[in-house]
Amino acid sequence: MSKYDNIFMFKGGIVRMNKKIILLFLTLIVLTFASATSTLAVEFSDLSKDHWAYENITTLANKGVINGYPDGTYLPENSVTRGEFLKLILTASVGNKAFESNSNSSEHWAMKYASYAEENDLLMMGTSTDNLDDGISRLEMAVILARVSLVKGFDEYDTSARTDFSDIADLPNGGDVYIKYVASLGLLNGYPDGTFGPNKTMTRAEVATVISRFLQKDK
Repeated sequence: MSKYDNIFMFKGGIVRMNKKIILLFLTLIVLTFASATSTLAVEFSDLSKDHWAYENITTLANKGVINGYPDGTYLPENSVTRGEFLKLILTASVGNKAFESNSNSSEHWAMKYASYAEENDLLMMGTSTDNLDDGISRLEMAVILARVSLVKGFDEYDTSARTDFSDIADLPNGGDVYIKYVASLGLLNGYPDGTFGPNKTMTRAEVATVISRFLQKDK
C-alpha cells in the first residue's frame, strides 16, 4: 500500500464523516421547522374548524395580526370594539413594528393605535379616542378602511360589487362616498335587502374576514 492509499482512505473518512454531519444537520432543520410550525399554529378553544370564519381568523392569528383572550378564547360572535378594529387595520397595513416602542402602561392598550390613526387623519370626523372600548359602527369602519386604502393606493375595483345601498344617501360628511369606495373594492359588503347598515356593528369573526380581504388587496 502506498502512502497515497493512506491519504485516499483518510480523505474518504472525511467525506463519510461530512455526509453524516450533513444528514444530522438536515434532520435538525426539519425538526426545528416542525417545532416552529407547531408553535405558530394558533387555535382558540371556542372556534371550531367548521366555523365559517375559521380559516380567516387562524391565518390572521398566525400572522400576529389578530389576537384572542388570555383564557384561550376568541369570542367570534362578540362585537368588535373601536380599539380592536384600529389595532387590526393598522397592524395589517403598517405592521407591528410601528407600535412596538410606542407604548405607555398608564394608557389604554389601544391608545397607540388611536394616536397613530388620529395623527394620520384616518379617523372619521368627530371620533373620540376616549371611548376605545365602545363598539364601532360599520360607517366608521368604512371611513377608516377607505382612508387606509387610499394611502395604499388600492384601485382594483370589483365591478360586480353593489354600491347603491338604500340607507346611505343622507349620511353626513360624505359617509356615503367612503362606503361606496370600500364596497367597490370588495372590502365591506351590504346586506341582501339592499341596505348597508351604517349604524350596525360587526362581530369579531366578520371583521377578521374584512381584514383578510384587505391583506389580499395589499399583496
